[in-house]
Amino acid sequence: GVLNQTQDAAGAPPAGMVPEPGAQQGQQPEGGGPPGQIVGQTPQPGQPGAAGATAVVATAAPSSDSPTAGPTISPTGAPVAAPITGSPTASPTPNPTDEDKSLPAETPPDVVLPPDAPPDAALPPGHESGEILTGGLLDTYQTVPLLQGYGTHYSTVWVGSPEPQRVSVIVDTGSHFTAFPCRGCKNCGEEHHTDDYFDPARSNTYAPLQCDGCSDGASCQPNNNVVALGLPDGTPNKLCTFGQSYTEGSSWRAYQAKDRFFCGGPDPGDAHSPVDNSYAIDFMFGCQISETGLFVGQLADGIMGMAAHRATLVKNMYDQGKLTNLMFGMCFRRELDASKEGVTAGVMTMGGVDSRLERTPMVYASNKVKDGWFTVYVKAIYP
Repeated sequence: GVLNQTQDAAGAPPAGMVPEPGAQQGQQPEGGGPPGQIVGQTPQPGQPGAAGATAVVATAAPSSDSPTAGPTISPTGAPVAAPITGSPTASPTPNPTDEDKSLPAETPPDVVLPPDAPPDAALPPGHESGEILTGGLLDTYQTVPLLQGYGTHYSTVWVGSPEPQRVSVIVDTGSHFTAFPCRGCKNCGEEHHTDDYFDPARSNTYAPLQCDGCSDGASCQPNNNVVALGLPDGTPNKLCTFGQSYTEGSSWRAYQAKDRFFCGGPDPGDAHSPVDNSYAIDFMFGCQISETGLFVGQLADGIMGMAAHRATLVKNMYDQGKLTNLMFGMCFRRELDASKEGVTAGVMTMGGVDSRLERTPMVYASNKVKDGWFTVYVKAIYP
């Protein structure tokens, strides 16, 4: 496949989206449009899980801490021959006049970066102001495999210490929180998932967020199940709790916690990979205590939001100095089957663009909104 498409963060939340109060994680928010990366849905052309669907996504730093959520936006289409630009308004219909003005007239239609070029060598004029998504062939990045689920792609993350526990998470570009079942989760489908529930008691670095540190819409709620949830001694009797409900009936609730966290391969030995461990950070996630619907039967344990928001793994890796560039890319492949043992079906690159995968001209799209999710105006679709 090819890897030459970028997506920008633009627009406003879809009309009708009503997330549960205090809940921001979104796979298909209440009242939203059709699901994106949702288990049980037949993959459509261009969605993760569909043959030949590939994309590169370059992120931009959020300009606010305002939480957002939206339907999963799946990489779509084939390469275009010119930069994709759009109106800065929330309207889904681009204004041709505004489009013509969003990038300078001298912007080249194709941006080709030689292997020895600096990251910003071929960026169109105006990128200094932060209005243009950055990209290029960069020397420092982490690359991890993507695996095939049931209509989804997922990644492996390792959580806790001294012995990291494996967790599989759907990669979701339309939401920003990471959440997965923890010990004591009620009817959370452990028999269907790739791994046992995460056990906080087995990690020396695990810590639930204190109520004075609740973030992104979570609320302080009484905790009456310290023993059942396997929480360490000394856990406060109140926790930062949040959740999400979905139009098709799925939902989950979780409490916020932090632990040592990094992406890697799915094999047990990958837990101690010196390269992947060098990218480990202290990361906040949702420790699920209940879930319903599609979350119960999916292959992956949980979900990892990859939208343009300060709560995502990539943004936190960048903020903590693990990534030089605030970027990530995904290359998707479709295999014939999926299994708990893991079927490799692509790759995710964080912090740059892997020139071994991206061999076609890079196309840039203007970035009008610095937080939310990644959106482009589709000008044409080529067979």
